[in-house]
Amino acid sequence: MANNEDSAQKNRIERLEISDSILTNDIQELTQESHELINKLDIKTDHEFAVTGEFVFDFDKPFNEDEDVRVFFGSMSISAPLSDFRKINGISRFISIGYNPLRFKIIGQKLLVSCKIYDTSDNFIVEIIDNKWRVNKNAVSKFNFDNKGFEVFDNKGRVSISVTIIEDNVLLVQGIFPNRKYKSMAIASAFGYSPNESFGSSEDEYRLDTTTFYQLFNYTGNKWHGERIFYRGLIKIK
Repeated sequence: MANNEDSAQKNRIERLEISDSILTNDIQELTQESHELINKLDIKTDHEFAVTGEFVFDFDKPFNEDEDVRVFFGSMSISAPLSDFRKINGISRFISIGYNPLRFKIIGQKLLVSCKIYDTSDNFIVEIIDNKWRVNKNAVSKFNFDNKGFEVFDNKGRVSISVTIIEDNVLLVQGIFPNRKYKSMAIASAFGYSPNESFGSSEDEYRLDTTTFYQLFNYTGNKWHGERIFYRGLIKIK
């Protein structure tokens, strides 16, 4: 009788050990699936919900050091020697709204952008320091970029700032650059460049809401991150 009881006890222990082994394997598989799901969510978060990052903007071919760089502000262009972009602090004289909100620098074939942009309600939109960026998601409706440029839309669906390389020595800048302290702003749009506009009234806001900007990127479908709808051709380069 004792031997039968021992044998039964042994069988129960073996069955429990088998059950424990199966349960352990199930837990390991679930843990692996959880890790894979978390990794997928992290990748999605990096693309769609990130608030900081770094741009990599490269020109395609070497510059002639005596060549000017052209910067289009909407449809109006300004040229400056490449040597100005090569200076240690770059060049920031293009836009002035009581201060210079935008600076460019070129090192080798790499374009470095620095700026700090607010909307017309004085909400912080985006800050970029030598291509390292942070975006205020509460004040931004759309944001996209690739290795040739970027664009940021405010909550009213207007381009706060966009910068893109059109050709190897040509840039396009768009945006609304307000300074509430001086009640003035610069506007670079499809209509051209207005360096010193007043603002603050409902008429000014209406004018901004109806201003046309070139949209650079797509925001629909599953693969909208970095997908261009514009690269060149809207600006006539002579």
